Amino acid sequence: MDRLKYKSIVYWTLAQRPPEKNESSLDVARRILSNLGVPFPKGKLNDVMRKIDNREYMGWRWHPFSVMHAQQCVNSDYIVIGIDIDGNNRVTVILPEDSAAVDDSALPKIPDNFYARSLSSITLGELQQTQFFAFVDFIF
Repeated sequence: MDRLKYKSIVYWTLAQRPPEKNESSLDVARRILSNLGVPFPKGKLNDVMRKIDNREYMGWRWHPFSVMHAQQCVNSDYIVIGIDIDGNNRVTVILPEDSAAVDDSALPKIPDNFYARSLSSITLGELQQTQFFAFVDFIF
C-alpha cells in the first residue's frame, strides 16, 4: 500500500467516525488498522503488547526500532504503530512524513491528535517512552 493510500485510509477513518470522548487510543488504532486490512490482537493494551512482543503475531514483527527505523518503515509503505506504555498507555498509528511527491490535498482535514501522527510531531519525551511495531514481512 502506498503512502497516500495509507494516509487516506487513516484520515478517512478519523474523519468519518471521530474518536469519542471516552474511546481509548487502542480502540481507535484497532478501528484504523481494521480499515487498513491489518490484523490486530484483541484485549487490553497489556494483552496486545504481550501478543505482539512475541516477535510474531499474524505478520506483526517486533524489533527494538529506533525512531529512524520506524520512519524508514513507514516511509517504505509499511504500517507502523507506536505504543507508549510507560507514560500515557497510548497507541499511535504512525503516519508517513509529508512529501512533495505525495499530494494529500484531497484528504479530509482532521484536528491534531495523538491517534495518528508523523514521528516528527511526537515530542522527544514521548518518543523515549514509545516502542515501535511494524506490520512487515522482514526484520531489520
